Amino acid sequence: MDRFSDHLFVSYSSKDFDAVFSVVQALEEAGISIWIDKKGILGGEDHTREIPKAIRKSQAMLLFMSSNAFESDDVRTEVHLARRKHKKPIIPIQLEDIEVPETFEYNLSAQNHIKVYGRSSSAWLKDLKASLEGQGIRFAP
Repeated sequence: MDRFSDHLFVSYSSKDFDAVFSVVQALEEAGISIWIDKKGILGGEDHTREIPKAIRKSQAMLLFMSSNAFESDDVRTEVHLARRKHKKPIIPIQLEDIEVPETFEYNLSAQNHIKVYGRSSSAWLKDLKASLEGQGIRFAP
């Protein structure tokens, strides 16, 4: 199986890795295929080639929003590639209570945000699955 097919691309700040990875693990346990750089880029591969490829072949992007993510040039580039170049749905996931800054407003202004902070995984997972289904994205039950 192609390691780039049938997945959701995860965009996040590496400073938030622990929080993001706990959410990613819950999603994978629920049968949702995830592409995250720490697992998707093999040793010796060029991330500047692998990340755009993973975005292009994804069903959608999960954008993990935090103050760290909004300060990241890499996250900004990934969002631009997903939305503008590849026309991928972006599903914003809030890691903390934060407003969308002007630099991201254009790409995220019409998106509903899924809050994971302060909520049980069963609650936010239900919301995320509903959002994915609303975008026409289906995964194994």
